[in-house]
Amino acid sequence: VSPVQQKKVIGDPYYFDYDWQEGSVHFSDHLYENVSLRYDLLKDKLLLEFSQGYESIELITNRIKYFVIHDHTFVRLSSTDKSTMQEGFYDLLYDGKSKVMVKRYKVIKEITDEGIMTVEYIDKRKLFLQQSGRFIPIRVKRDALNAFAANKTELRKFLTRENIHFKSDPETTLAAMATFNDQLQK
Repeated sequence: VSPVQQKKVIGDPYYFDYDWQEGSVHFSDHLYENVSLRYDLLKDKLLLEFSQGYESIELITNRIKYFVIHDHTFVRLSSTDKSTMQEGFYDLLYDGKSKVMVKRYKVIKEITDEGIMTVEYIDKRKLFLQQSGRFIPIRVKRDALNAFAANKTELRKFLTRENIHFKSDPETTLAAMATFNDQLQK
C-alpha cells in the first residue's frame, strides 16, 4: 500500500453547486427573502451567507420550516410528524391532495490508486408519495401505479398519451401522475 501523495476531489456536498444560491428561508416564524443560501446534502444542513462569501452561519435545523433554492421548495419533516420518514429536508415537487417529495442526499466514494486518492461526491435520491398522511416509497412505475390503485387504468392511458416515461424522469412523472390523479378525483 503506497501512501497518498495527491488528493483529487470530484464534485461538492451542495445542492445544485458550490456557489451561493439566492433563495428564501422560513426561519423562526419569519420569512427571509433574497438571501444567499447553500444546502449541504451530505450533512442535511442549510447555510446562510453573510459578509459577502467570507463567512456563513449554519442555521438551526429545527427552526426551519422550509426554504427555496432554484425554484425548489425544501420542507422539513421532523420526528414529530408521526411518520416513519427520516427527519430532514425534502424537496416538495407537488403539493396537492397527495404530495410528491424527494429526499436528496450525497454520499462520498473514495478510491486510492497509485498514490492518488480520489474523493467523489455522488448524488442520491429517494422518491416518496404522501397520501392520507402515509409516506409511500416509490422506486419504480409499478409502485406509483399501485399507490394510485383506484385510477390505475386512467393513469396508464395518460402516461401513454402524453409520452411520459417513469424510467427516464421519475420525479417529473410521479408529479404528473399525482396532478392527474387529483384532477380525476374532483
